[in-house]
Amino acid sequence: MSTSKGQVLIELIIGFGIATIVLSSIVLLLIGAREAKERSANILSAETASIFQTEALRSVREAGWNNLQNGTYHIEKSGTSWSLISGSQTGCEHCAAIIIADACRQNNVLADCPTGTVDPSTKKITVSVTWELFFGGGVEKTFYLTRYLANTTWNQTTMVDFNTGTTTNTVVTNNNGGEVQLAPSAGGNWNNPQVIATRDLSGTADANDVFVDNNRAYIVTLTRTGADFFIYDITNPNNPSLLGSLDLASNGYGVVVSGNYAYVATSHDTRELTIINVSNPSAPTITGSFNAPTTTDGRGVAVSGSTAYLITNDNTTAPGYEFYSIDVSNPTAPSQIGGLNLGSAARDVFVSGSYAYIASTANNQELQVIDITEPATPTLAGSFNSPGSSDGTSVYVVGNTAYITDARLNILNVTNPASVSLIGFYNAPGTPYGVFVSGNFAFLGHSQAGSQFKVIDITNPSSPIQFGSANLGGSGFGVFVVGDYAYLATASDTAEFQVIQGGLGAFQTAGTFESATFDATNIVGFNYLTWAATEPAGTNVQFQVATNNDAATWNFVGPDGTSATFYEVPAAIPLSAVSGRYFRFQAFLSGNGSVTPILEDLTINYSP
Repeated sequence: MSTSKGQVLIELIIGFGIATIVLSSIVLLLIGAREAKERSANILSAETASIFQTEALRSVREAGWNNLQNGTYHIEKSGTSWSLISGSQTGCEHCAAIIIADACRQNNVLADCPTGTVDPSTKKITVSVTWELFFGGGVEKTFYLTRYLANTTWNQTTMVDFNTGTTTNTVVTNNNGGEVQLAPSAGGNWNNPQVIATRDLSGTADANDVFVDNNRAYIVTLTRTGADFFIYDITNPNNPSLLGSLDLASNGYGVVVSGNYAYVATSHDTRELTIINVSNPSAPTITGSFNAPTTTDGRGVAVSGSTAYLITNDNTTAPGYEFYSIDVSNPTAPSQIGGLNLGSAARDVFVSGSYAYIASTANNQELQVIDITEPATPTLAGSFNSPGSSDGTSVYVVGNTAYITDARLNILNVTNPASVSLIGFYNAPGTPYGVFVSGNFAFLGHSQAGSQFKVIDITNPSSPIQFGSANLGGSGFGVFVVGDYAYLATASDTAEFQVIQGGLGAFQTAGTFESATFDATNIVGFNYLTWAATEPAGTNVQFQVATNNDAATWNFVGPDGTSATFYEVPAAIPLSAVSGRYFRFQAFLSGNGSVTPILEDLTINYSP
């Protein structure tokens, strides 16, 4: 009997335990269900709040792109519009925070900053909504906003539009409502080029270099009594007229012009780089200079954007630089960025993209290629050893081809600067001192008597041949070609500056058109360049663009953001030029002389 009672008691205890477990499970399930319900409700409320913040943020964006500044905010209504309020929401059941940050692009693909380049027309947005009840939680999403898509355009399409621009060997016509094309040829031929104008710069000092910009020729000479820097108006190439001159008190070896300034490499001991304000060509003035650390002469200069690159004679004094990168963003106070010891004297420099190409006196490196990706730390990327021991004298680069003169004209493949290879060469008695390339011709300033100006046909670069020549009466040094005209700096005692007419037929073979300035009235995002043009076989139209906020600093670039490339097809504006108030474009037209390309219209798309 007692055994039976014990069994009953055990069964009761087990049953009670089971009931307790079951009841506990049910309670836990009920509590879990309630928490899940509350959590689902919180997530739904948070997602609703997130959507509200996102759509309100788009409204803020549409009211003005500049409203989106980096920081942490939340959205509140102000009158009839939405506003960004600094900081996260507080004291609320579901509190929102909006983080606005820069967005970067690398190879035109969005990337996390600082990888790549900041895209001024895109922002990275992170919206989060959090709550504290029932153990707390939150939702978060990240997306990107771009400038408002209702973009505006600026169009150039009529004769009135194009007439506000500047033409160089191009003309504005009205054959189909307004267009730009190459100007008619004056009738010359590069097969038989003719000297059509000469100017005696007084004295017997040689002219060393010439640069042409906006219908003006800038010439520098060896030192002489009086001026050794000259500006000529060449609007009429048959009759150049002196606009102004300046005494450099030193030899002038090289000159380039960018904007309102001429940059001259000189022998002056305290201003090897001399910067001249030429905004008033009748009264040019020295506005700034750079003193290379020693008395070594400056021999050549190139300018890219706000950086000038100066080369000098051999410098044996520490640190021994013959190559200098110089910040000229303030032309009145240029400052050194970096330098490099080239190991020998340099004679000419040409900058294209991320490289500077040096004509050198080094016996085994007549061409030196300098990587200037980081101007503060330029490095030797490669070189070319021309046969013999003659010095490099001049260099010109087009795309992946370099033209270097020493005892001959060398045509080089510089696609890989670390492995420069010879494509072809042209040789003649004497020495070539200057080279300029346009279209299918290389133009040489030379020492060969009776043939100091040479036109070399480079249609087949592996076998260049002389196409034409002219007698300058003295060695040709600097040469600059615009369309059907070549401008020469020479050693002739009575004709230091000479103009030669060439050409190929009915039209100029090359010309440019620079638009008037477009003022967007505020800083905007310039997005995309499109155009319509007719390009018969043997012709081409290319473009570069420039933006700024001062309507004065015009650094024209192609689609990769450098001056080395050109728009060949419609494409996006490079990130470095997206943001700005003012805009211009340059059109580069080229042809074979018998036909001309025609620019019919151009449109720039921009966002407020």
